[in-house]
Amino acid sequence: MQTSGIENTSEELTSETIENKSKFKQYLFFFSGQQASLLGSSIVSFAIIWWLTITTQSELMLGIASLVTLGPYIFAAPISGVLTDKYNRKTLLIVFDALQAVITVTLSILFLTDNITIAIIFVILGFRGTAQAFHQPVSMAVTPTMVPSDKLSRINGLSYLLSGVINIIGPVVGAALLAIPSINIGMILWIDVGTFAIAMIPLIFVKIPSVAKKEEELQEKQSFITRVLDGMNALKETKGMLALVFSAMIFNFFSAPLIALLSLFVNKTHMGNEADYALVVGMLQAAIVVGGIIMSFIKGMKKPILFLIISIVFMYACQAALAFIPTDFSGRFWAIGSILFLYALPISVVDVMFITSIQLLVPKEKLGRAIAAVMAIAPAIRPLGQFLSGLIAEFIGISLIFIIASGIGTIVLLILWFTTPIKALDKEIVRAMNEANGKDKAKEEKIIKEESFITDIKKEDILMSIDQLTTQNIGSE
Repeated sequence: MQTSGIENTSEELTSETIENKSKFKQYLFFFSGQQASLLGSSIVSFAIIWWLTITTQSELMLGIASLVTLGPYIFAAPISGVLTDKYNRKTLLIVFDALQAVITVTLSILFLTDNITIAIIFVILGFRGTAQAFHQPVSMAVTPTMVPSDKLSRINGLSYLLSGVINIIGPVVGAALLAIPSINIGMILWIDVGTFAIAMIPLIFVKIPSVAKKEEELQEKQSFITRVLDGMNALKETKGMLALVFSAMIFNFFSAPLIALLSLFVNKTHMGNEADYALVVGMLQAAIVVGGIIMSFIKGMKKPILFLIISIVFMYACQAALAFIPTDFSGRFWAIGSILFLYALPISVVDVMFITSIQLLVPKEKLGRAIAAVMAIAPAIRPLGQFLSGLIAEFIGISLIFIIASGIGTIVLLILWFTTPIKALDKEIVRAMNEANGKDKAKEEKIIKEESFITDIKKEDILMSIDQLTTQNIGSE
Protein backbone atom coordinates (compact mmCIF):
# COMPACT_ATOMS: atom_id res chain seq x y z
CA MET A 1 0.00 0.00 0.00
CA GLN A 2 2.81 2.41 0.83
CA THR A 3 4.48 1.65 -2.47
CA SER A 4 1.31 2.55 -4.35
CA GLY A 5 1.15 5.94 -2.62
CA ILE A 6 4.76 6.68 -3.46
CA GLU A 7 4.18 5.64 -7.06
CA ASN A 8 1.18 7.98 -7.33
CA THR A 9 3.21 10.89 -5.93
CA SER A 10 6.04 10.16 -8.33
CA GLU A 11 3.62 9.92 -11.25
CA GLU A 12 2.03 13.26 -10.32
CA LEU A 13 5.43 14.97 -10.10
CA THR A 14 6.58 13.39 -13.35
CA SER A 15 3.31 14.38 -15.05
CA GLU A 16 3.74 17.97 -13.84
CA THR A 17 7.32 18.06 -15.15
CA ILE A 18 6.21 16.74 -18.54
CA GLU A 19 3.39 19.30 -18.65
CA ASN A 20 5.82 22.15 -17.88
CA LYS A 21 8.17 20.97 -20.62
CA SER A 22 5.26 20.82 -23.06
CA LYS A 23 4.21 24.38 -22.15
CA PHE A 24 7.75 25.59 -22.66
CA LYS A 25 8.01 23.96 -26.10
CA GLN A 26 4.69 25.52 -27.12
CA TYR A 27 5.91 28.89 -25.87
CA LEU A 28 9.03 28.65 -28.07
CA PHE A 29 6.75 27.93 -31.07
CA PHE A 30 4.59 30.96 -30.18
CA PHE A 31 7.72 33.05 -29.57
CA SER A 32 9.15 32.25 -33.02
CA GLY A 33 5.98 33.53 -34.69
CA GLN A 34 6.11 36.78 -32.73
CA GLN A 35 9.71 37.34 -33.83
CA ALA A 36 8.66 36.97 -37.49
CA SER A 37 6.01 39.64 -36.96
CA LEU A 38 8.62 41.86 -35.28
CA LEU A 39 10.80 41.72 -38.42
CA GLY A 40 7.98 43.10 -40.55
CA SER A 41 7.23 45.83 -38.02
CA SER A 42 10.93 46.80 -37.90
CA ILE A 43 11.11 47.28 -41.67
CA VAL A 44 7.86 49.27 -41.76
CA SER A 45 8.77 51.45 -38.75
CA PHE A 46 12.09 52.39 -40.36
CA ALA A 47 10.35 53.31 -43.63
CA ILE A 48 7.68 55.44 -41.95
CA ILE A 49 10.15 57.29 -39.69
CA TRP A 50 12.47 58.07 -42.60
CA TRP A 51 9.54 59.22 -44.78
CA LEU A 52 8.44 61.63 -42.04
CA THR A 53 12.02 62.84 -41.57
CA ILE A 54 12.72 63.75 -45.19
CA THR A 55 9.17 65.00 -45.82
CA THR A 56 8.82 67.34 -42.82
CA GLN A 57 12.43 68.19 -41.82
CA SER A 58 10.87 69.24 -38.52
CA GLU A 59 11.80 68.31 -34.96
CA LEU A 60 8.29 69.23 -33.86
CA MET A 61 6.62 66.93 -36.41
CA LEU A 62 8.75 63.99 -35.23
CA GLY A 63 7.83 64.86 -31.65
CA ILE A 64 4.13 64.81 -32.56
CA ALA A 65 4.58 61.49 -34.36
CA SER A 66 6.09 60.00 -31.20
CA LEU A 67 3.28 61.48 -29.12
CA VAL A 68 0.47 59.94 -31.20
CA THR A 69 2.27 56.58 -31.42
CA LEU A 70 3.04 56.18 -27.71
CA GLY A 71 0.27 58.32 -26.22
CA PRO A 72 -2.39 55.56 -26.54
CA TYR A 73 -0.34 53.40 -24.13
CA ILE A 74 -1.32 55.73 -21.29
CA PHE A 75 -5.06 55.24 -21.84
CA ALA A 76 -5.19 51.73 -23.30
CA ALA A 77 -2.67 49.95 -21.07
CA PRO A 78 -4.79 49.84 -17.85
CA ILE A 79 -7.81 48.55 -19.80
CA SER A 80 -5.68 45.97 -21.61
CA GLY A 81 -4.37 44.72 -18.27
CA VAL A 82 -7.89 44.02 -17.04
CA LEU A 83 -8.72 42.28 -20.32
CA THR A 84 -5.52 40.22 -20.04
CA ASP A 85 -6.47 38.82 -16.63
CA LYS A 86 -10.18 38.40 -17.36
CA TYR A 87 -10.48 37.01 -20.91
CA ASN A 88 -8.86 34.30 -23.01
CA ARG A 89 -5.34 35.51 -23.77
CA LYS A 90 -5.01 33.58 -27.02
CA THR A 91 -8.18 35.16 -28.41
CA LEU A 92 -7.00 38.61 -27.37
CA LEU A 93 -3.64 38.14 -29.13
CA ILE A 94 -5.36 37.06 -32.35
CA VAL A 95 -7.76 40.01 -32.25
CA PHE A 96 -5.10 42.64 -31.55
CA ASP A 97 -2.72 41.22 -34.17
CA ALA A 98 -5.52 41.23 -36.75
CA LEU A 99 -6.36 44.86 -35.95
CA GLN A 100 -2.75 45.89 -36.54
CA ALA A 101 -2.78 44.08 -39.89
CA VAL A 102 -5.96 45.88 -40.96
CA ILE A 103 -4.46 49.25 -39.97
CA THR A 104 -1.29 48.51 -41.96
CA VAL A 105 -3.28 47.49 -45.04
CA THR A 106 -5.24 50.75 -44.82
CA LEU A 107 -2.03 52.80 -44.63
CA SER A 108 -0.57 50.89 -47.58
CA ILE A 109 -3.60 51.62 -49.76
CA LEU A 110 -3.40 55.33 -48.90
CA PHE A 111 0.25 55.45 -49.94
CA LEU A 112 -0.33 53.47 -53.15
CA THR A 113 -3.24 55.72 -54.18
CA ASP A 114 -1.29 58.87 -53.27
CA ASN A 115 -3.93 59.98 -50.76
CA ILE A 116 -1.57 60.28 -47.81
CA THR A 117 -1.03 63.40 -45.74
CA ILE A 118 0.89 64.13 -42.54
CA ALA A 119 -2.40 64.37 -40.62
CA ILE A 120 -3.54 60.96 -41.88
CA ILE A 121 -0.14 59.49 -40.95
CA PHE A 122 -0.61 60.77 -37.39
CA VAL A 123 -4.12 59.26 -37.16
CA ILE A 124 -2.92 55.87 -38.48
CA LEU A 125 0.06 55.89 -36.09
CA GLY A 126 -2.37 56.58 -33.25
CA PHE A 127 -4.53 53.57 -34.16
CA ARG A 128 -1.44 51.39 -34.58
CA GLY A 129 -0.10 52.52 -31.19
CA THR A 130 -3.45 51.71 -29.56
CA ALA A 131 -3.45 48.17 -30.99
CA GLN A 132 0.11 47.63 -29.75
CA ALA A 133 -0.82 48.99 -26.30
CA PHE A 134 -3.47 46.28 -26.02
CA HIS A 135 -1.26 43.55 -27.47
CA GLN A 136 1.90 44.00 -25.39
CA PRO A 137 0.55 43.35 -21.85
CA VAL A 138 -1.13 40.15 -23.08
CA SER A 139 2.07 38.88 -24.70
CA MET A 140 4.16 39.74 -21.63
CA ALA A 141 1.67 38.11 -19.24
CA VAL A 142 1.73 34.88 -21.27
CA THR A 143 5.49 34.38 -20.77
CA PRO A 144 5.61 33.49 -17.03
CA THR A 145 2.64 31.12 -17.41
CA MET A 146 4.50 29.00 -19.97
CA VAL A 147 8.16 29.50 -19.03
CA PRO A 148 9.67 27.99 -15.82
CA SER A 149 10.72 30.61 -13.23
CA ASP A 150 14.40 29.71 -13.44
CA LYS A 151 14.38 30.31 -17.21
CA LEU A 152 12.56 33.67 -17.19
CA SER A 153 15.69 35.81 -17.13
CA ARG A 154 17.31 33.83 -19.94
CA ILE A 155 14.17 33.86 -22.09
CA ASN A 156 13.84 37.62 -21.66
CA GLY A 157 17.53 37.90 -22.58
CA LEU A 158 16.95 35.70 -25.65
CA SER A 159 14.04 37.93 -26.61
CA TYR A 160 16.30 40.95 -26.62
CA LEU A 161 18.97 39.03 -28.51
CA LEU A 162 16.59 38.09 -31.32
CA SER A 163 14.83 41.45 -31.39
CA GLY A 164 18.25 43.09 -31.65
CA VAL A 165 19.17 40.92 -34.64
CA ILE A 166 15.81 41.64 -36.24
CA ASN A 167 16.18 45.37 -35.68
CA ILE A 168 19.56 45.28 -37.40
CA ILE A 169 18.11 43.46 -40.40
CA GLY A 170 14.96 45.64 -40.49
CA PRO A 171 16.64 49.03 -41.10
CA VAL A 172 19.06 47.49 -43.64
CA VAL A 173 16.18 45.97 -45.61
CA GLY A 174 14.12 49.15 -45.22
CA ALA A 175 16.98 51.38 -46.43
CA ALA A 176 17.68 49.06 -49.40
CA LEU A 177 14.01 49.11 -50.44
CA LEU A 178 13.69 52.89 -50.06
CA ALA A 179 16.76 53.34 -52.26
CA ILE A 180 14.94 51.64 -55.19
CA PRO A 181 13.08 54.38 -57.12
CA SER A 182 10.33 52.08 -58.42
CA ILE A 183 9.28 50.92 -54.92
CA ASN A 184 6.57 52.91 -53.16
CA ILE A 185 6.45 52.89 -49.35
CA GLY A 186 2.95 51.42 -49.70
CA MET A 187 4.51 48.28 -51.18
CA ILE A 188 6.96 48.02 -48.26
CA LEU A 189 4.05 48.05 -45.79
CA TRP A 190 2.81 44.72 -47.16
CA ILE A 191 5.87 43.05 -45.65
CA ASP A 192 4.33 43.69 -42.24
CA VAL A 193 1.08 42.03 -43.35
CA GLY A 194 2.99 38.98 -44.61
CA THR A 195 4.93 38.52 -41.38
CA PHE A 196 1.66 38.91 -39.44
CA ALA A 197 0.27 35.92 -41.39
CA ILE A 198 3.37 33.90 -40.43
CA ALA A 199 2.92 34.83 -36.75
CA MET A 200 -0.69 33.64 -36.80
CA ILE A 201 0.27 30.03 -37.59
CA PRO A 202 1.80 29.14 -34.18
CA LEU A 203 -0.69 31.37 -32.38
CA ILE A 204 -3.58 29.31 -33.73
CA PHE A 205 -2.09 25.96 -32.68
CA VAL A 206 -0.49 26.64 -29.28
CA LYS A 207 -2.42 26.29 -26.04
CA ILE A 208 -2.04 29.41 -23.88
CA PRO A 209 -2.90 28.97 -20.16
CA SER A 210 -5.60 31.14 -18.62
CA VAL A 211 -5.59 32.69 -15.15
CA ALA A 212 -6.94 30.70 -12.21
CA LYS A 213 -10.72 30.35 -12.16
CA LYS A 214 -10.92 31.59 -8.58
CA GLU A 215 -9.26 34.83 -9.67
CA GLU A 216 -11.64 35.17 -12.62
CA GLU A 217 -14.66 34.80 -10.32
CA LEU A 218 -13.22 37.44 -8.00
CA GLN A 219 -12.72 39.84 -10.90
CA GLU A 220 -16.36 39.51 -11.94
CA LYS A 221 -17.41 40.84 -8.52
CA GLN A 222 -14.99 43.77 -8.67
CA SER A 223 -15.68 47.12 -10.30
CA PHE A 224 -13.66 48.25 -13.31
CA ILE A 225 -11.80 50.91 -11.29
CA THR A 226 -11.03 48.41 -8.51
CA ARG A 227 -9.52 45.96 -10.99
CA VAL A 228 -7.33 48.67 -12.51
CA LEU A 229 -6.17 49.87 -9.08
CA ASP A 230 -5.46 46.27 -8.12
CA GLY A 231 -2.50 46.31 -10.51
CA MET A 232 -1.08 49.27 -8.62
CA ASN A 233 -1.70 47.53 -5.30
CA ALA A 234 0.16 44.46 -6.56
CA LEU A 235 3.17 46.69 -7.19
CA LYS A 236 2.87 48.43 -3.82
CA GLU A 237 3.02 45.11 -1.98
CA THR A 238 6.77 44.95 -2.69
CA LYS A 239 8.83 47.64 -0.98
CA GLY A 240 10.71 49.72 -3.52
CA MET A 241 8.79 48.50 -6.58
CA LEU A 242 7.05 51.83 -7.18
CA ALA A 243 10.43 53.57 -6.89
CA LEU A 244 11.77 51.21 -9.56
CA VAL A 245 8.84 52.02 -11.84
CA PHE A 246 9.41 55.73 -11.22
CA SER A 247 13.10 55.37 -12.15
CA ALA A 248 11.99 53.81 -15.45
CA MET A 249 9.66 56.76 -15.91
CA ILE A 250 12.55 59.20 -15.38
CA PHE A 251 14.75 57.31 -17.85
CA ASN A 252 12.01 57.27 -20.48
CA PHE A 253 11.52 61.03 -20.16
CA PHE A 254 15.14 62.14 -20.38
CA SER A 255 16.13 59.62 -23.07
CA ALA A 256 13.19 60.80 -25.20
CA PRO A 257 15.23 63.30 -27.27
CA LEU A 258 17.50 60.56 -28.64
CA ILE A 259 14.60 58.26 -29.49
CA ALA A 260 12.48 60.95 -31.14
CA LEU A 261 15.15 62.96 -32.96
CA LEU A 262 17.83 60.44 -34.02
CA SER A 263 16.69 60.27 -37.65
CA LEU A 264 16.66 64.06 -37.91
CA PHE A 265 20.01 64.26 -36.10
CA VAL A 266 21.47 62.08 -38.86
CA ASN A 267 19.65 63.74 -41.77
CA LYS A 268 19.42 67.43 -40.80
CA THR A 269 22.35 67.98 -38.41
CA HIS A 270 24.88 65.70 -40.14
CA MET A 271 23.44 65.68 -43.71
CA GLY A 272 23.08 61.89 -43.84
CA ASN A 273 20.87 59.71 -46.05
CA GLU A 274 18.83 56.57 -45.40
CA ALA A 275 21.97 54.38 -45.61
CA ASP A 276 23.69 56.49 -42.94
CA TYR A 277 20.62 56.25 -40.72
CA ALA A 278 20.47 52.48 -41.24
CA LEU A 279 24.16 52.28 -40.25
CA VAL A 280 23.77 54.08 -36.92
CA VAL A 281 20.53 52.24 -36.08
CA GLY A 282 22.18 48.95 -37.01
CA MET A 283 25.12 49.60 -34.67
CA LEU A 284 22.71 50.52 -31.88
CA GLN A 285 20.78 47.29 -32.40
CA ALA A 286 24.04 45.30 -32.60
CA ALA A 287 24.74 46.39 -29.03
CA ILE A 288 21.33 45.10 -27.99
CA VAL A 289 22.24 41.76 -29.58
CA VAL A 290 25.47 41.63 -27.57
CA GLY A 291 23.54 42.54 -24.41
CA GLY A 292 21.00 39.82 -25.19
CA ILE A 293 23.81 37.26 -25.54
CA ILE A 294 25.20 38.35 -22.19
CA MET A 295 21.79 38.04 -20.51
CA SER A 296 21.19 34.58 -21.99
CA PHE A 297 24.18 33.34 -19.97
CA ILE A 298 23.53 35.30 -16.77
CA LYS A 299 21.27 33.63 -14.22
CA GLY A 300 21.18 36.64 -11.93
CA MET A 301 23.14 39.38 -10.19
CA LYS A 302 23.78 40.08 -6.53
CA LYS A 303 22.80 43.75 -6.92
CA PRO A 304 20.68 43.99 -10.08
CA ILE A 305 19.05 47.33 -9.22
CA LEU A 306 22.35 49.04 -8.44
CA PHE A 307 23.68 47.81 -11.77
CA LEU A 308 20.54 49.15 -13.45
CA ILE A 309 21.03 52.66 -11.99
CA ILE A 310 24.73 52.78 -12.95
CA SER A 311 23.87 51.62 -16.46
CA ILE A 312 21.29 54.37 -16.95
CA VAL A 313 23.77 57.05 -15.82
CA PHE A 314 26.28 55.66 -18.33
CA MET A 315 23.63 55.82 -21.08
CA TYR A 316 22.95 59.47 -20.29
CA ALA A 317 26.67 60.19 -20.67
CA CYS A 318 26.65 58.57 -24.12
CA GLN A 319 23.59 60.57 -25.17
CA ALA A 320 25.35 63.82 -24.23
CA ALA A 321 28.54 62.73 -26.03
CA LEU A 322 26.68 62.65 -29.38
CA ALA A 323 26.43 66.43 -29.28
CA PHE A 324 30.22 66.84 -29.53
CA ILE A 325 30.73 64.97 -32.83
CA PRO A 326 31.86 67.49 -35.51
CA THR A 327 29.47 67.83 -38.45
CA ASP A 328 32.37 68.07 -40.92
CA PHE A 329 34.14 64.92 -39.69
CA SER A 330 34.31 62.37 -42.54
CA GLY A 331 33.78 59.41 -40.23
CA ARG A 332 31.01 61.07 -38.24
CA PHE A 333 28.41 58.37 -38.87
CA TRP A 334 30.75 55.64 -37.65
CA ALA A 335 31.44 57.81 -34.60
CA ILE A 336 27.70 58.27 -33.98
CA GLY A 337 27.18 54.52 -34.42
CA SER A 338 30.02 53.70 -32.01
CA ILE A 339 28.59 55.95 -29.29
CA LEU A 340 25.13 54.48 -29.86
CA PHE A 341 26.66 51.01 -29.54
CA LEU A 342 28.01 51.92 -26.11
CA TYR A 343 24.70 53.60 -25.25
CA ALA A 344 22.64 50.53 -26.14
CA LEU A 345 24.96 47.89 -24.68
CA PRO A 346 23.27 47.95 -21.22
CA ILE A 347 19.71 48.24 -22.61
CA SER A 348 19.07 44.49 -22.76
CA VAL A 349 20.43 43.99 -19.26
CA VAL A 350 18.43 46.90 -17.84
CA ASP A 351 15.14 45.96 -19.50
CA VAL A 352 15.48 42.24 -18.78
CA MET A 353 16.20 42.88 -15.10
CA PHE A 354 13.30 45.34 -14.92
CA ILE A 355 10.66 43.04 -16.41
CA THR A 356 12.07 39.92 -14.71
CA SER A 357 11.83 41.69 -11.34
CA ILE A 358 8.13 42.35 -11.92
CA GLN A 359 7.50 38.82 -13.18
CA LEU A 360 9.22 37.31 -10.12
CA LEU A 361 7.75 39.53 -7.40
CA VAL A 362 4.16 40.00 -8.60
CA PRO A 363 1.64 37.08 -8.29
CA LYS A 364 0.99 35.50 -11.70
CA GLU A 365 -2.80 35.97 -11.49
CA LYS A 366 -2.29 39.73 -11.08
CA LEU A 367 0.58 40.02 -13.51
CA GLY A 368 -1.47 41.27 -16.46
CA ARG A 369 -2.83 44.21 -14.49
CA ALA A 370 0.51 44.89 -12.83
CA ILE A 371 2.32 45.01 -16.18
CA ALA A 372 -0.43 47.21 -17.59
CA ALA A 373 -0.02 49.55 -14.61
CA VAL A 374 3.73 49.64 -15.24
CA MET A 375 3.11 50.41 -18.91
CA ALA A 376 0.73 53.18 -17.93
CA ILE A 377 3.21 54.72 -15.47
CA ALA A 378 6.72 54.12 -16.80
CA PRO A 379 6.22 54.96 -20.49
CA ALA A 380 3.45 57.48 -19.76
CA ILE A 381 5.82 60.39 -19.69
CA ARG A 382 7.80 59.29 -22.78
CA PRO A 383 5.33 60.72 -25.35
CA LEU A 384 5.36 64.02 -23.47
CA GLY A 385 9.17 63.93 -23.34
CA GLN A 386 9.43 63.25 -27.06
CA PHE A 387 6.93 65.98 -27.92
CA LEU A 388 8.69 68.52 -25.67
CA SER A 389 12.12 67.55 -27.00
CA GLY A 390 10.90 68.12 -30.55
CA LEU A 391 9.32 71.44 -29.60
CA ILE A 392 12.38 72.72 -27.68
CA ALA A 393 14.82 71.45 -30.32
CA GLU A 394 13.09 73.68 -32.88
CA PHE A 395 14.57 76.63 -30.96
CA ILE A 396 17.82 75.44 -29.35
CA GLY A 397 18.88 72.58 -31.65
CA ILE A 398 19.10 68.81 -31.25
CA SER A 399 22.65 68.70 -29.87
CA LEU A 400 21.92 71.04 -26.97
CA ILE A 401 18.75 69.18 -25.99
CA PHE A 402 20.83 65.96 -25.79
CA ILE A 403 23.19 67.59 -23.27
CA ILE A 404 20.50 69.24 -21.10
CA ALA A 405 18.29 66.13 -20.90
CA SER A 406 21.23 63.88 -19.97
CA GLY A 407 22.42 66.20 -17.19
CA ILE A 408 19.03 66.64 -15.55
CA GLY A 409 18.22 62.94 -15.90
CA THR A 410 21.42 61.92 -14.11
CA ILE A 411 20.77 64.30 -11.19
CA VAL A 412 17.17 63.14 -10.71
CA LEU A 413 18.15 59.46 -10.85
CA LEU A 414 20.85 59.86 -8.20
CA ILE A 415 18.40 61.70 -5.92
CA LEU A 416 15.97 58.81 -6.37
CA TRP A 417 18.63 56.24 -5.43
CA PHE A 418 19.62 58.00 -2.21
CA THR A 419 16.14 59.02 -0.99
CA THR A 420 13.83 56.05 -1.76
CA PRO A 421 13.67 52.35 -0.72
CA ILE A 422 14.60 51.21 -4.23
CA LYS A 423 17.77 49.58 -2.81
CA ALA A 424 15.61 47.07 -0.91
CA LEU A 425 14.63 45.41 -4.21
CA ASP A 426 18.12 43.96 -4.66
CA LYS A 427 17.59 41.51 -1.78
CA GLU A 428 13.98 40.74 -2.78
CA ILE A 429 14.91 39.90 -6.36
CA VAL A 430 17.82 37.66 -5.36
CA ARG A 431 15.64 35.95 -2.73
CA ALA A 432 12.85 35.29 -5.27
CA MET A 433 15.27 33.87 -7.83
CA ASN A 434 16.93 31.61 -5.26
CA GLU A 435 13.53 30.47 -4.03
CA ALA A 436 12.38 29.66 -7.57
CA ASN A 437 15.60 27.80 -8.35
CA GLY A 438 15.41 25.96 -5.02
CA LYS A 439 11.85 24.78 -5.64
CA ASP A 440 12.69 23.48 -9.10
CA LYS A 441 15.80 21.66 -7.84
CA ALA A 442 13.94 20.22 -4.87
CA LYS A 443 11.18 18.97 -7.16
CA GLU A 444 13.69 17.27 -9.46
CA GLU A 445 15.54 15.72 -6.52
CA LYS A 446 12.27 14.47 -5.04
CA ILE A 447 11.30 12.81 -8.31
CA ILE A 448 14.70 11.12 -8.54
CA LYS A 449 14.54 9.93 -4.92
CA GLU A 450 10.97 8.64 -5.26
CA GLU A 451 11.78 6.78 -8.48
CA SER A 452 14.95 5.35 -6.92
CA PHE A 453 13.04 4.29 -3.79
CA ILE A 454 10.34 2.60 -5.86
CA THR A 455 12.97 0.76 -7.89
CA ASP A 456 14.67 -0.46 -4.68
CA ILE A 457 11.32 -1.68 -3.29
CA LYS A 458 10.53 -3.52 -6.52
CA LYS A 459 13.98 -5.15 -6.42
CA GLU A 460 13.32 -6.28 -2.84
CA ASP A 461 9.92 -7.68 -3.89
CA ILE A 462 11.57 -9.65 -6.71
CA LEU A 463 14.29 -11.01 -4.41
CA MET A 464 11.69 -11.99 -1.80
CA SER A 465 9.64 -13.76 -4.48
CA ILE A 466 12.75 -15.65 -5.64
CA ASP A 467 13.55 -16.61 -2.04
CA GLN A 468 9.97 -17.81 -1.51
CA LEU A 469 10.04 -19.87 -4.68
CA THR A 470 13.42 -21.33 -3.76
CA THR A 471 12.19 -22.17 -0.24
CA GLN A 472 9.07 -23.83 -1.66
CA ASN A 473 11.12 -25.87 -4.12
CA ILE A 474 13.50 -27.03 -1.39
CA GLY A 475 10.58 -27.87 0.84
CA SER A 476 8.87 -29.88 -1.88
CA GLU A 477 12.02 -31.85 -2.50
